[in-house]
Amino acid sequence: MKKMAVLDLGTNTFHLHIAYVKETDFETVFKMQIPVKLGEGGINQGYIGEEPYKRGIAAMNDFSVELKNYQVEIIRAFATSAIRDASNGLNFLEEVKRNTQIEIGTITGEQEALFICEGVRHSLPFSTDPKLIMDIGGGSVEFIIANQTTVFWKQSFRLGAARLIEKYHRQDPMGEEECTGLYEHLRLQLTPLWEALLQFPVTDLVGSAGSFESVVELIGDLLQKPAQKFSSKSHLIELDDFFQIHPILLQSTTAERKKMQGLVSFRVEMMVAASCLIDVVLKHARIRRLIASEYSLKEGVFFSEKN
Repeated sequence: MKKMAVLDLGTNTFHLHIAYVKETDFETVFKMQIPVKLGEGGINQGYIGEEPYKRGIAAMNDFSVELKNYQVEIIRAFATSAIRDASNGLNFLEEVKRNTQIEIGTITGEQEALFICEGVRHSLPFSTDPKLIMDIGGGSVEFIIANQTTVFWKQSFRLGAARLIEKYHRQDPMGEEECTGLYEHLRLQLTPLWEALLQFPVTDLVGSAGSFESVVELIGDLLQKPAQKFSSKSHLIELDDFFQIHPILLQSTTAERKKMQGLVSFRVEMMVAASCLIDVVLKHARIRRLIASEYSLKEGVFFSEKN
């Protein structure tokens, strides 16, 4: 067995996942996540601000300590939207390498989508019928239409939650005009998705970890409904339950969301925009079943290494 680490350097949160990679699966050894808010103040201007930059470097230094403690043999580190789109992103990668000797690779949105698809496919049963997979990041959102063997269509959109809140969530709570503008923007920008769904119709939306796990937890907290298992690594979200909690989130203040038991602190700011994204896709794509997968890019990298 190989001891391997995957570092997913997202726009909002940096993730470290260390695992033994087996022939057919992986065994988690250690997980760590650090909220860096790398897109704060500059994501739509294409640069990493001074304070977010420092938080990112500090997080990588912390990860380096854990990698040495666990004597990791293989390291796979990936920079996603905020870093790959930033004018000073290369400087960030070079400074991390000087400090820690960690080589960070940048991956395209389409490569990111393929890793996400690989992870999600291992978390729940897929058949010949295509499903729509959705991963909400801080800088980008990935969509994949796939069945158990084939990826029919995939695309990454620069519609991550951090980008959206900088443009459309400046009032607390979100203002009516901000909300209208956000929805109009999403419907227009997601036109390629709507066109793909005409060619490859789906009834299931599978959300990849992150915000979708928060939806599961929020339903438990706000509606007092226990999570319903769909598979060992996924949960079924009743559409009516989502449509009950969405307006609560939409009308909530930051202070109110901080008190929600089902919402971890580093998703407090992003969750309203994420919920709006889910709402738009559910309604426009006429989704009949919503599933939250526990797996995402990191797990997809493990399974890709195994193959």
